[in-house]
Amino acid sequence: WYNTFWLKHFDEGKAESFKPNAGHEALASICKAYPETTKLITQNIDGLHSHSHGTIPQDQLIEIHGFHGAFKCYTDDCPYSTSKLYYGKLEVKRNRGHCKVTSTANIPRCPDCNCLMCPNCLLFDENYDDHESYMFEKAKEWLKAADAIVFIGTSFAVHLTNLAFEFSRDRNPPTVIYNINIVDNMPASRASRLKAMYINGNSEDILPVLAKAVL
Repeated sequence: WYNTFWLKHFDEGKAESFKPNAGHEALASICKAYPETTKLITQNIDGLHSHSHGTIPQDQLIEIHGFHGAFKCYTDDCPYSTSKLYYGKLEVKRNRGHCKVTSTANIPRCPDCNCLMCPNCLLFDENYDDHESYMFEKAKEWLKAADAIVFIGTSFAVHLTNLAFEFSRDRNPPTVIYNINIVDNMPASRASRLKAMYINGNSEDILPVLAKAVL
């Protein structure tokens, strides 16, 4: 599974070299300036919002699709499949530009049931409430209470964004919606009904401008 699926999409061998860019830094500065009113929900699993100069406080951050460096279990009734996480590292070897797991000994095992573990990442056959680390209930609370929501580079192809639209529509007045992306990919019916505003550009270019405007 790791070699045929996971490592083809997430290069564990390069993950530790990833660094926050100007967009991460801008979001961190906004969250620092407005600790009571600014929250960030990310679908990225790279952990860059918890990394050095891009750090966002834990009480303002939800990594709703999981995060790199933690593992969960898939054994029924195992606490590591629903509430606990094991923090460790997948040992991989690189060959001709690709990384692979060469032995099951290089895969973390569950401290409770000793089964092989999977990355703490929301997979296609999972729901947001399958593991407590996704913090789905808190994410819904944040979205329901939001006066404004800024989408940054999202595909609008997951359940979470649909919920955001629903909660926005139900508020009176509706939540203000902004979509920062290189393409205007928000469904047209939702954009017109919610009067969403599209901002064209890369996040590392647009977010520093936003930070400068509000700080």
